[in-house]
Amino acid sequence: MKYVLFVFVALLLTNFAFSQQTEYAIKLVKKSNPDKVRYIEQGRRMKVYTNENTEYAGRLFIPTDSTIRIDAITLPADQIPKIRGNSTGLVVTKIAGGVLGASGLAVFIMGSIILINGLNPDVWAEIFLIPVGMVIAGTGALATIAGGSVLFVNGKKYDLRDKWDMSIVPVSERPQ
Repeated sequence: MKYVLFVFVALLLTNFAFSQQTEYAIKLVKKSNPDKVRYIEQGRRMKVYTNENTEYAGRLFIPTDSTIRIDAITLPADQIPKIRGNSTGLVVTKIAGGVLGASGLAVFIMGSIILINGLNPDVWAEIFLIPVGMVIAGTGALATIAGGSVLFVNGKKYDLRDKWDMSIVPVSERPQ
């Protein structure tokens, strides 16, 4: 029993010792509208651009109030002109948009073939094939446009030179 109590107290003291480290978050304030404030916390997937136009993508860690770490690369916060989200959900959305666009293109081609066959004067069922081909081709065209438009979504991008001010603040200062 004494051994279990000793282990419990040792774990509790270890937890107290290491939980005193301050956690930080990125605070972004829009220059044109200072009431618009965004917070980015540690652990999110981000893409960071440096002054030399080098881009780093990965999980965001904020070790101090003046540095940002993307996976294993540590960067000074004042040398970052642009930062944007790069979440897993965004990647999944882009993949789903590509699949929807490709499927829509296949449906559009199939509808166009039906429509062309309906325009053939030798086919007695042209009265049915023309409207069906138009509906199928139209649906395929809409799906292609919708899927293709999702491919160009890049997530929220923050231009730190012209539009946003960035500072690193302790998480305790963040309003809940």
